Amino acid sequence: MKFVKRTISVIVAIICGVTIAIFLLTNIIRFTDVSSAIAYILVAGIVGVLIWGFKPRISDKIDHNETKEKPREKEVKTKDEVEDRPKKIQRKTIKVRVEEYDELRLNLRKGDLITGKISSDGFFNVYFLTESSFKSFKNDYNFHDLGGSENVSHFEPEFEAPRKDTFYVVLQNADKKNIVVNVELFSS
Repeated sequence: MKFVKRTISVIVAIICGVTIAIFLLTNIIRFTDVSSAIAYILVAGIVGVLIWGFKPRISDKIDHNETKEKPREKEVKTKDEVEDRPKKIQRKTIKVRVEEYDELRLNLRKGDLITGKISSDGFFNVYFLTESSFKSFKNDYNFHDLGGSENVSHFEPEFEAPRKDTFYVVLQNADKKNIVVNVELFSS
């Protein structure tokens, strides 16, 4: 892409330069205000397209000249080091009313491992569901969960995605009062 921009900018600059030369040779540009304005516009066009085409290269040189310190070497991490450090994907405090539920939508790749902790001041059910099972759950039909637990106040999930797909973590109130659920999930 940079090469194409540079090539286009050089071609446009050459066309503008040739146009100025033709105007000078044919005496179209004379020393009048209008013809001088046309010449200035063409010169500005040459400078503009050259800057547009070579801008990344120019800004890189300016950045390197302004910084006196040596550029830092990129830290190379092995695959194991990257996978060992889980990234936080959800942190939420959810109020769930009696006989209600709330869900978290997760777009996962095959093998993604979801860990963390889910805790509440009351009892809840937690289910890991596929999209079709979530639709069944919403419509009060029988559903199949891929993991979870029922009637708990604390849960530490360890869910591994069996395929690349959208999965739902459903938090259903199993208490006789409104509850507050704290969710902190990580993916690795």
